[in-house]
Amino acid sequence: MEKRSIKYNGIVPIKVVASGQRERGNPKNQQFRLYCFAASFLAMIFAVLLFFQPVFAAEHPSSVTVQNVSYGICNKAFNMPPEKLFYLAIASAGANRFAINEIQSKNGYILFTAANKEFLAAVVRLDKTHSALKITPVNNIYYFAPGIVTNFFKYIELNSAEEVKTLPKRVDKT
Repeated sequence: MEKRSIKYNGIVPIKVVASGQRERGNPKNQQFRLYCFAASFLAMIFAVLLFFQPVFAAEHPSSVTVQNVSYGICNKAFNMPPEKLFYLAIASAGANRFAINEIQSKNGYILFTAANKEFLAAVVRLDKTHSALKITPVNNIYYFAPGIVTNFFKYIELNSAEEVKTLPKRVDKT
């Protein structure tokens, strides 16, 4: 067989022989390219599996799902006087858009409604600079979304550094 010319078709040279049939390059070269392609493909798959793994949040009870809540979650001690804690508790109920039903400042309790359930928030004086807040359901059934209590406490913790100020009285000019 006599070889006439070599034509380049992309990357692999194609040899045209006298019989008119086309003959590809060296079979060992083709096998090497196949190994390289397979190795690079497997490396790509490995990289995708290694770096693009789905990330899941830590599994803990949802704060939205209604569930049994332990009594310990409903109590929290704070490093502030009881008067300040009482005002922050009122502000927390308002900020969380709970409906405030009753406020008793002398005894230090707040009745509020959240998720169609009534709660009692009671401020307890531990000493001059420490106090505690207890948030309990009025019907004493601890089957509710724990986010109600945790969001209540979270607001107080975030705003505990703020000073309690007396706002000036508004004067209507009518």
